[in-house]
Amino acid sequence: MVAQKKTGRAIAASYANTLGIPALFDRSCFKDLLALPDDSGAKPLIAARRDDVSSIAFEEGAVDVDTPEDFERLKQNRA
Repeated sequence: MVAQKKTGRAIAASYANTLGIPALFDRSCFKDLLALPDDSGAKPLIAARRDDVSSIAFEEGAVDVDTPEDFERLKQNRA
């Protein structure tokens, strides 16, 4: 991916004034990713390496679907 090659580290989605998933990490990040707590996402790692992260605008990333109720609400809003 061109954006990742620019930094050599990571690329993350940009939405709602933040960086987050989906994200793509270079092999150099794997050790830190594996060290994250089981209940933690990669967002802290993205924030800690901000200078090594390129971003791609993805406003739809702000939609969080964690439960069946979230999914139903999403379907209704898209109809």
